[in-house]
Amino acid sequence: MKKFFFLILLMGCTVSQEIYNVSKVENQYIYEKSIKIFSGEEIYIDAEVVDNKIISYKRVDNKKHSPNTIGLSLFSNNSSNKKTSNMYVTNQFEKRLTYKAKYKQTSQNKYNNARVHPVMPKAFSGTLFQFEVESIIFYDFEIEIEKTE
Repeated sequence: MKKFFFLILLMGCTVSQEIYNVSKVENQYIYEKSIKIFSGEEIYIDAEVVDNKIISYKRVDNKKHSPNTIGLSLFSNNSSNKKTSNMYVTNQFEKRLTYKAKYKQTSQNKYNNARVHPVMPKAFSGTLFQFEVESIIFYDFEIEIEKTE
């Protein structure tokens, strides 16, 4: 039984690590509970929510698909001989959206934690990176629970 449990645990780790090695050509965007996009991409995700946690995602064609749509984009800029990147997250929900993200700089081989902010209802949030970002992995999306006093 211990060997079986270890095998399941090992398989789970392999699947969760797989997203880091996916190239732009191979990218499927949605990996279990994570989403990966590359520079120059903009996608929309329809989210299924249970108890304020987003439990599944489905890629859709545009942001007007449903009130549960999240827009994700990453773009590089070349200005003044300095390469920078902009990341945008759009929230169609009626409540604040929180999430975590990891980015990979074009010149590096590892992912780093990104500083992100909650996205207000029916709004978007942008992050400017002072360097070029190759890809971003988004995860741990949640809809903020309303506080009662």
